[in-house]
Amino acid sequence: MIFNILSDETARLFTFGNPNYFKTKIPTAIKTGTSTSYRDSWLVANNGNYIIAIWVGNFNGSPTRKLSGSTACGPIFKDISEIKFPKSFYIPKIDMGKTKQFEICSISGMKPSSKCPAKGKEFFKTDIYESIPLCTFHKADNFKHELTADYASWLNTRSMYLDADPYKLQKTNQVKAENKNDKVVCKIISPHNGDTFVYSSFYENEIKLRAIPSQTVSEITWFIDGIEYEKTPPPYETIWVTEKGEHTITALIDDGIADSISIKVK
Repeated sequence: MIFNILSDETARLFTFGNPNYFKTKIPTAIKTGTSTSYRDSWLVANNGNYIIAIWVGNFNGSPTRKLSGSTACGPIFKDISEIKFPKSFYIPKIDMGKTKQFEICSISGMKPSSKCPAKGKEFFKTDIYESIPLCTFHKADNFKHELTADYASWLNTRSMYLDADPYKLQKTNQVKAENKNDKVVCKIISPHNGDTFVYSSFYENEIKLRAIPSQTVSEITWFIDGIEYEKTPPPYETIWVTEKGEHTITALIDDGIADSISIKVK
């Protein structure tokens, strides 16, 4: 399983792009690493025939010129593989245990529907794959990926820098129609229950209030110590200026299940 993950060229795209020095003739598991402050870097590769380990750094421990495991060791790995690897290889048969390949939506990782624009295959145990829901990102014949409420904050950040975004939040009325009998559950994820904050006389004593509903909703209503504070649409976030003492923070959704936490400011 680990070999399959580390040899997946598609998985490397998000981090490394598609550099020529990672292209190999047979499946090759590659793992890189970069030390703090770019002190040194390394790469280890295994293709069933050879194991290659490369280290790049200064022997006196001084930082490199921001060289990473990919940029420093990658070209060296390419040179070694072209010189050392023979034209004919033994391609190892990887034992995937009790897992099998199943088709998934390449965007959501869920079971694909006919609306999913891109599909791929990943290894799962059969019982785990059967428990994966049908893709909820793609509901129509367009190029939009409709995401759940978990992604509201991420989408809001993207909107600050992108004029057009293929990702969007699911519509509230659409979610309600598909989940008529489900109660929406609200979960406060910032701050955490039991958190303690130290009041400062020199800085603004602000904390971010953030909650995630189990389904997309139009707004969440925040209460501080039982008093309504603010209504927040997606991404369901706001800033609260703290006061000394113990406080109860509640996030409420109409016809839904609320969440409350307790914090202390001293």
